Amino acid sequence: MATVLQSDLYVQSDLTGGRDSRGVLSLILAAASRVGDDLIRKVNIWSDRGSKSDFAVATQIAEKFCLRFMDRSEDSRTPVRMTAAEAYEKWKSLCLGVYGPIYFPQTRPVPTAVFFGGAGGEGHRRFYPNIAPNRFIKEQRYFLRSSAHYRKLKRDILEDLAFLGQGAEGSVDPMMLHYRHFRDRCHGGRAPQHGNLLSPLSSAVLRRASSLCSPEQIERSQVLADILINAHCELASMPYDSAGKTFDARHYSEAIDAVEAVRSASTTGRIFAADAASLEPGDFTKASVLRMLRDEFLTQYEHMRGTGFFPKGYLEGARRTAEEAALNGRFAHARSGCPISHIILAGELSRLQN
Repeated sequence: MATVLQSDLYVQSDLTGGRDSRGVLSLILAAASRVGDDLIRKVNIWSDRGSKSDFAVATQIAEKFCLRFMDRSEDSRTPVRMTAAEAYEKWKSLCLGVYGPIYFPQTRPVPTAVFFGGAGGEGHRRFYPNIAPNRFIKEQRYFLRSSAHYRKLKRDILEDLAFLGQGAEGSVDPMMLHYRHFRDRCHGGRAPQHGNLLSPLSSAVLRRASSLCSPEQIERSQVLADILINAHCELASMPYDSAGKTFDARHYSEAIDAVEAVRSASTTGRIFAADAASLEPGDFTKASVLRMLRDEFLTQYEHMRGTGFFPKGYLEGARRTAEEAALNGRFAHARSGCPISHIILAGELSRLQN
């Protein structure tokens, strides 16, 4: 963190109302306290205006610590927009068949900008229910019409868990282990495929730390508490978007003492990067890419409708979602696009097979 703050890079960090992005901010603030408090102003803190609770908390934090917040000033170091066609093709090549929710990349990577985010935080706590893998898989049976497909999926998941359980994370709950290596890798790993995203909470060192936690500490996200309390205790105690995320007395009493480690961490790293290139911005808008998605979906919809592979209700629901997204310029939520992804993928594979 200190190395990045002392560089000539453009730096942006996401901030929501939750713990994960705040944990990253606490590390940035701790680094700034080591190398110069004024350097925190180099970081452009960014939050989603569309999420009122997240944005309200982020605004409060930005005002409290006099952070540079939502700065849209022109800067030659920042990434430039892709074209709509480029964004759509990147989504297809990087996400289709890998990750169901639909997020389109918007900008091209440049060597002069880095972004921080809270990805990886959920790998230190329980995301899936606290039940055995066999039971969890059984609860997903409804979503798989084919018994053969269900049996194969179950076998593959259990084989993967057995393999992962032989490594350094052998003591980790299997459902957490699966989350880390699959959902978290696919979700948190999207943005780094088309930009310079740094995710400190995905650190293997932190994962080893949470692997040593007791089940009770896992349930209450003790590792995130340890980070925030040691890096910036005042930030840790500020309100969150949900009262349930506020740290309680046990978080503080059982927090490890890493203050000296923070104070003595090296701050003398260096960054090597090429100069900013002059690039013309593309014509990307979310609305234009959603229209491209709708048009391709309708082509595959017509093809898949005659195969019987998907239930009619599933196909028609996906068609309505595609039409509404193209009309409104957005999905109600990125995961609303999952059925659209599935149908486009099935159409592509069906045509390849034929």
